[in-house]
Amino acid sequence: MACSFVFKWGENMNYDQLYELQSLKLRREAMEKSYPKEREVKLRRRKQELLAEKRDLILLEEKLRMHIKDIHKLQDEKETILEEIARINEDLYSNKFTAKELTSMQNRLENLESTLANRHNRIEKENAMIVAKRADLKEKKNSLVDRMKDYEAKVEEYLQERNRLLEKLKQMDEQIQEFIMMLNVEDRVFYERESGKYGIEMLSILKKGRFCSCCSMLLESDTIFAVKAESVGIRCQSCGRVIYNLEE
Repeated sequence: MACSFVFKWGENMNYDQLYELQSLKLRREAMEKSYPKEREVKLRRRKQELLAEKRDLILLEEKLRMHIKDIHKLQDEKETILEEIARINEDLYSNKFTAKELTSMQNRLENLESTLANRHNRIEKENAMIVAKRADLKEKKNSLVDRMKDYEAKVEEYLQERNRLLEKLKQMDEQIQEFIMMLNVEDRVFYERESGKYGIEMLSILKKGRFCSCCSMLLESDTIFAVKAESVGIRCQSCGRVIYNLEE
């Protein structure tokens, strides 16, 4: 079983004021912990996802441009074939070539016409693919724009909420500093020493009339009696904090 010992710090300690300061700092700590860090992390992750999607769309757009260039090359080849076919047709009726040469030219013409048909069909298919890819790219861009707007709205909402919280924290910090400045010398020395050792919860109070509120250890009867009798400087031997006479 835990017990306590008496440390006579001062008869004029204003424990009410010190406990009020402690409560104020605890409220400030709780408010700071409510800072939406998880939302910030999610928003950052969402931004990275959207940027990655934007980069993917840029790559798709570049591939589409390369695809269009390939079609232009096919069209150029088609024009070259048409020009050669026109020349051969002109030569066939010029009476300038032998029968053997004409036969060779006729075979060449048939090959060119077959290649021309192949190029034509390929260009038709590639153009159809380009139309579909453009439509898909446009749909993805519009979707990304909408989601970017939604993201930006959430960021703005988050920033407003964060700024309100930061402003409240600033006001509480000012209030705490003013409170500390109002302490008398003895209380301020006690506050600085105890908070330096124990942190924000430098004072303990009776919990359920028998326990130290900070470390939850069961106190001895004489300690409980001394605290309730408002003896000064009664400390918990388990955690060492001064126990303040305030029933929870």
